[in-house]
Formats: sequence, structure tokens, C-alpha cells
Amino acid sequence: MFWNNKKILIVGFLIFCTVLQAQTGKIRGQVIDKESGEPLSGVNVILRGASGIGTATDMNGNYILLNVSPGKYEMAFSMMGYQQYVVKDVDVSVNRTTTIDAGLSPGTIQGESIVVQAERIKVKKDQTSTVKNISSDNISTLPVENIDQVVQMQAGVVQGHFRGGRSGEVSYMIDGMQINDSYTGDSKSVNLDPDAVQDMEVITGIFNAEYGRAMSGMVNIIPKEGGSTFEGKVSGLFSNYYTDNTDLFIGLEPTEVTRNQDYSINLGGPIIKDKITFFTNLRYRDILGHLNGIRRFNPGDYSDLSRPYYVTGKAPNTPWGVYEKEFDFYRYPEKYEGIDTDSLVNTLTGIPQFYSEHTGDSAYVPMNWSKNLNFLGRLTLKPFSKFKINLTYINNSDEWQGYDFGSRFSPDGRQTNYRNSYSYQMRINHMLSTKLFYNLSFGGDYLKQESYYYKDPIDPRYTRNSGLPPGYSGRSSSKISAKGDITWQVNKHHSIKAGFDAIYHEVSIFNKPVRNVYRNEPALYDSIIYDYENEKVILPEGLYELELVPDTVFGMDNYTKNPYEFSGFIQDKMEFEDMTINIGLRYDYFNSNTIYPTNYRNPANQIYYPDSLRDERYSDYPDAEPQIQLSPRFGLSYSLSDVASLHFAYGHFFQMPQLSHFYTNHRFLVGERDFTSTLGNPNLDAQKTVKYELGLQQELMPNLLLDVSIFYKDIYNLTTVKVRETYNRVRYGLYGNKDYGNTKGLELKLDYFSRPWRLGVNYTLMYTRGNANNPTSTYNAISGNVDPVPVLIPMSWDQRHTFNMSLGYVQENYGINLVGYFNSGTRYTWDPIDESRLEKVRLYDNNAVGPYSISIDLKSHYSIDISEQFAMKFTLSVYNLFDRLNVGTNPVTSQPYVNNTTGQANVIIEREETIEQYRSNFLEYQESYVNPGVYVTPREVKFGVNILFK
Repeated sequence: MFWNNKKILIVGFLIFCTVLQAQTGKIRGQVIDKESGEPLSGVNVILRGASGIGTATDMNGNYILLNVSPGKYEMAFSMMGYQQYVVKDVDVSVNRTTTIDAGLSPGTIQGESIVVQAERIKVKKDQTSTVKNISSDNISTLPVENIDQVVQMQAGVVQGHFRGGRSGEVSYMIDGMQINDSYTGDSKSVNLDPDAVQDMEVITGIFNAEYGRAMSGMVNIIPKEGGSTFEGKVSGLFSNYYTDNTDLFIGLEPTEVTRNQDYSINLGGPIIKDKITFFTNLRYRDILGHLNGIRRFNPGDYSDLSRPYYVTGKAPNTPWGVYEKEFDFYRYPEKYEGIDTDSLVNTLTGIPQFYSEHTGDSAYVPMNWSKNLNFLGRLTLKPFSKFKINLTYINNSDEWQGYDFGSRFSPDGRQTNYRNSYSYQMRINHMLSTKLFYNLSFGGDYLKQESYYYKDPIDPRYTRNSGLPPGYSGRSSSKISAKGDITWQVNKHHSIKAGFDAIYHEVSIFNKPVRNVYRNEPALYDSIIYDYENEKVILPEGLYELELVPDTVFGMDNYTKNPYEFSGFIQDKMEFEDMTINIGLRYDYFNSNTIYPTNYRNPANQIYYPDSLRDERYSDYPDAEPQIQLSPRFGLSYSLSDVASLHFAYGHFFQMPQLSHFYTNHRFLVGERDFTSTLGNPNLDAQKTVKYELGLQQELMPNLLLDVSIFYKDIYNLTTVKVRETYNRVRYGLYGNKDYGNTKGLELKLDYFSRPWRLGVNYTLMYTRGNANNPTSTYNAISGNVDPVPVLIPMSWDQRHTFNMSLGYVQENYGINLVGYFNSGTRYTWDPIDESRLEKVRLYDNNAVGPYSISIDLKSHYSIDISEQFAMKFTLSVYNLFDRLNVGTNPVTSQPYVNNTTGQANVIIEREETIEQYRSNFLEYQESYVNPGVYVTPREVKFGVNILFK
């Protein structure tokens, strides 16, 4: 067991002295006499709205406020003989230093104050890498439905890939604790409503030593806390789709304004004044989606299109048309007993029929629907000054079906997906002095994902005539985490941080496939009869009984595994007048906590050998070896002037492969034929990225900031599937570390803010190369008798140009925000037609660029004060404002949904022989391949009514 492992003591001692970064920010500055320019010592500095946070300036007029929660504050500077100086709207972001300098003017009038507004756009002199902080105020004005859309708007992010890395190379955190799905690593275990977010930190560049278990980027989400007064919001939002492409998006009624429904409640405030506050967020969404099917067939309908047949002068269904000039009686001869087949041939029309039952009502049925329930509860306890406890609980419940083009005329016979997850956390924050504080966090999460029609895989409602898909697939993942952090502001220049993080995982696979007990009975396939009265084929139930496939059968792979990991770091942030240096070292330890075979030529000892050869040709199963890494990090920021700053950063980043690659085929069984088995590898090494970044911040004019970064990274030891061979010459796959990639690019960001206008523009130029799109690419090529790629090729998510823009105009009671996106197109593999001379040439994968996309979204609001305590807010959001038919991308491969020969969506090479062989009695050939699911969502208009109270 994990807790009994003797190595815990060694690693635990090593990391006891280390901690992880607190989820707070810092304010620093200098106070001077405005007339003489001399520094003022003993000035009282108070942060209003943050209980208990204050200090006094030192002999040089300098001050530092540590451990400030993200948010917006008001600062007051006061000293006898001087006018009070107040700075409003001071923004504090997680892990950032905000600089507020003050010049006090002499004055003796009691209560006299000078009030100024904090600068909203300024050079961040402590920023040694590319970091973007997004506050709740910014998120509330954006036309977004979830956190992922906010992340996607940032420079360097393409289809969820951060600066060209593979999917799954991003760490998602809530209050600094990782919430990635332990099994896959490429998604979050829980989701948070944007209304519940106080601050977001998105790091696409080089992150400090406190962050790990990711090679490409970090997303840290800070939930809201309750305040000193009661505040809340009740919202109801409704949307529908209004498109000119009704031939593609069928069944959308313009009058159905509540097709998609979205309800939420936010409530926060004090329970015991100055001691206990709460914040809660509840959101329920019932989304029917924009893709409908037609219920032409019910699940139990039977069809046989293999050959034409005749019955007693009348076909049971509408004729399918002439297919071939030959007579073929129905394959089941009992149907023709007593019939003179010669006279039958003479009396029929000579038009052969194909059998197809369609008993549906032809109603439109939503096919990409979802129901989502999200809950966040957060208690903040302050039992005494400078000591705070946060208790956070998040629960998600999701139910959905994705669009399936092949089932569009039989939409009811599909399994439904279910996802239930929760996350919990207790975080203790204790300010020991004005220069020292620590945090301790304990928590975990759990995720269970299932897919089924009936939850019981052998439910008696699964019959031979039901047409329903039996079986059940499921998996779960969970983790328990403990971490702590300490921050010591040694002096004006040095801030030392250190920390630890310990995680215990559990991943389980519990699929339940089924089979027919009578599957080997010959009579099973000879007993199909025809019900003439009801004009329906009947499959006798007597030879149909479902049973679970035993776990001992080859191909079954249910298991539970418990890997664990530790990390620790130590870091010094050195801040000087014109320079900031971040330097740190990170330690990571991972143990897959399972066994592995010592001989991969006979991994499961399936090949028998006499005792004399057993030591040589049999496998033993020792414990897997732990993996240990050390990661140096360095960042430098140098102020060229008050309005310009240059930064450089370098670092090593390690990340273990997704856990499924360690445990797949956990019994190490190899099939009898080549390329039918793939084994996980409990001894996989960590994947490694080495990053470099150089950047410049320049304030072009007041409130207009330009940020330019160039970056490069090498990616080593990426997961791949290697080909291995057993003693009896059977080839199979084994996960290993071999793939390589690199990325280089340029990011430009322009931010402007001057009330009431705000503008944000970012552009990314990127080149992404590697030898394989994913771990199985090379293995699949070899199994298809294709040589592996010998050179670096563009990756499927290699998008050359990405441009995002946000333009907002916000007044006190109303505002509007436009967000525009331009994507030059990701890669796909072009295949020439058979007649082309290029058809015989080996063309590498991802050799062509898909179509570009342009989209503009809009959000506007208007507020009306009903009373001092209540207000109403009306919102109008329009997604895909101009209703463009943008081609979507595959979420797994990042390739566009285009035909590999034409390079266009829903356009293929039509050949006469294919058209002649096509059979349908209700669809033209062209309609058989036009798939609306390859396009993004058409124009969606969403109207909302919000009641705000305080």
C-alpha cells in the first residue's frame, strides 16, 4: 500500500522543507513627499476591503503587503501632517506583484483626502514570462459559456494546445490544487461556472518552480468568496438558433425561443459578521442543441439490403427501385412454402424489392443534447485575525448524447453518456507576521463516467427484437491531495517560497460487454420468420439470452490501480528597482505502484517452455521503478524604462504520460495474430520539454500596452507505441518513450483601456513539428505496412496564424462587447485520386492545410435599478453573429472535418460505379454524405433576465 511504502519516509523528509505557491498576490511601492521628493517613513498603508491587511513604510518609504486575495481594492495612505492619499480600483491578481506608489502632500485639515484611480494598463515589471490574469469583471463582459472559451481566447492557445504541445500537457487547478482527470490527463475532473470565478491565471510561457506535472501550460482558477454584505443573482437565459442554412440544420423552429435553457443562482455574504462568510453558485442547463435527426426507423426495425426478393405480388414496403435484372427469392425458404414460384415470377411486376421496415413517426429528434448541473459551495472562516480557512465543494452531474451522422434516421437506439464528479478542498491561510505566511491544503476529487442504454447490461428489456445496444462501459478516477506553502519576504529584494505536494490516485476501468449465450447455436441464424399480418420480420427470442463477458476472456481489461506522486520546490523571487529574477528548482517523484514483466518476448508466460528454459524465457513480475526528475527554472525581467520591460525565461518541464498508458492490458496478454494487442508500460519515463522565451512589454501611450514574445521549445521522450515481437514471432504494441517534437513562434498582444472603452488584440504565429501526431501514429503505420515518418512533419494542430480580438464599451448601466476569432486552419492529410501520378508517391501525414474560419460573438447588457437593494439586468448574446459555415475540427485529432481528397467539407469525388451500387428508397446519393455535424454551431441568439440583489 501507498502509505506503507518505506520510500515515503525518504521523499517525505526531502519535501517537508518545501511548499507550493500561495494563491494570493502582493502589493508593493514607495511613498514620498510630493513637494520635496524625499521618502516618508512611518506612513500607514491600509488595504480597505481586506480585513487585517496593513503596514507602515520603512526608513526608505518602501512598503510591502503580502498574502492579498485576488480582487479589487481601495488603498489609503495616511500620516500626520499630510493629506490622506486614496487609490481606488487596485487590481490584485494571483501570483502577481502590483506596484502602487504614492506622493503625499502636506495638509492639516482633518479628513481631507486626495482620491486617484489606479492605472489599469501598465508594464508588469515583475513578469518574467508570458502570464495572463483575467478578473471576474473581465469574464462577466465576455460572450462565453465556460472557462475553456476564456482560455481559448489567449495568445498561444490553438484548439486547446498550448504553444504547440500535445493535448493533455496543460495542468488545470482550483486554488492551486490540480483537478485534471487522473486517467486521461487531458480534461478537468470538475467544471466551474464562469460566474463563480474571481480570478484566472493562464500561463502559456515558462512557469515558475512551484508549478509542475505539465509541459505546456497552467490554468489556475480562484473561486469567489463571500463578502461582508449579502449579494446575489438569479438568472434565466434562453436561446435558439437562427440560420439561413436550414437545409443543413433541419428541424430548427424560429419560434422555439426556449430550445436551450440556462438557469443559475449566485448567493454570498456573511453568516457571522467578520467571522464566517459563504458563497454558493448553482447552474442548471438543458440544451437541445442544433443537430436534429429524423425518427424514420425505430430501434427494432429490420432491414436487409443485401439482395432483392419477391413475395406474393405485393412488397411489404415501398419499392427501392430496380437494382438488377434477376429474380432472387427471399433467403428464408419457409416463407415460400406452398407457393408456385414459377407462376409467381410470371405475375410479379419484374421490379425486385429490398426489405426495409420503417415504423417511425418521422418526428425531429435532438441528437446533440445535454443536461448539466453544476454546484459550488464555499465557506470562509476567520476565527481570529490573520488566520483564514476556506472550505470548497464542487459537484457536477452531466448527461448527454453526441451527434452521430450514421444514426440520424434512427436516433433513439443510442447509448447515453453520464458523468458525475465532485471536488473538495480545505485550505488554511495563516499570516504569521507582515513578512511571513503559510498555506496548508487538503482535498481531492472523484470522477465517474459511464455509457449505457440501460444501466444493467443484461436488462431483460434487451431482447432480440428490441434493436437496443446492450452493454455498459465505465471508468472512474480519483485522487487525494495534500500540499502546503510558505512565503517569506526576507527583505525588500528577496521573497523565498518553498513547498510540497503529495497525491494518491486511484483509477478503475469497469467495462461490462455482453454476449448471447446461444451465439454458437446454428439454429440461431436459420430461425428468422416473417409476420405477414404485421408486415414485420420476427427474430425468435428463445435463442437469445445475454450474459456478461468474463474478465478472463482475451481483450477484457478491467482493473484498479493506485499510483502516487510527490513534488517539492524552492524558489527565490528577487525584485530590484530595475530588475526581477525568478530562480527555482523543482523535485518530482512518481510511482506507478504496479508490476511489470521482465521478458517482453513472453510477457504473460503464454508460451510454454520446459524447466530448463524457464529462467531465460519466462517473465517475472517485480515492482515498477519510481521515476524522479529535477527541473531548474529561471526567469529575468529588466526594466528598460518606466514604460518598457524586457524578459527572458528558461526551464525544464517534466510530465508523466497519461495513466492509461501505464496500465492498458494489465495482464500483459498477447493475441495470436500480429498487431491485435497493445500493452501498457509501468516503467514509462517522464516526458520532457525544454523551453526558451524572450519578450518585451512596451507602453506605447497611456493605457496602451504592447506585449511581444518569441518562444522555442524542444519536446523529448513523448509517448509512443513501439513494436515488439514474441518468441513465436507475433508482433504487438508496447507503450514507450521515443517521439519528439519542437515548436517555435511569435505572440503579439495589444491591450488598451480608457473608460468606457476596452480593447484586447492578440496574434500568434506558430510552427509545430514532430514525428507523430499521437502515441499510436507510428504503430498504426507499421501495422498497415507503411514505413514510419523519417522526418519532422507539421502536427495536425499546426495552425500558422491565430488572431483574437475583444472590443468593449461599458458604462455604468449598459455595455456591449464584441469578440472576433480568425484561425488560418489546422492540418489534414491529403490523398490524391487513384488516377493521379501522386497516388503512388508516399505523402507524409498532415501535408495540407484545412479551411480558415472567422467568427464574431457579441454580448450586451442593460441594467435597471429597482430599489437600493434590487436591480434587473437584461443580457443579449449572439454567437456566430454572421452565421458563417465554419468547418469544425475533430476534438481528438485537431484535424478539420474535410474530405481527404477534395479538402472541403461535404464534397467528395462521385464515381459512377459507387452511385450505381447505392441503395436507398428515401435518400438521394448526394444526401447520404452531407453531414451537418462537420460544421460549428450556427448563429445562436441568447436572451437573459437577471435579478441582482445586495
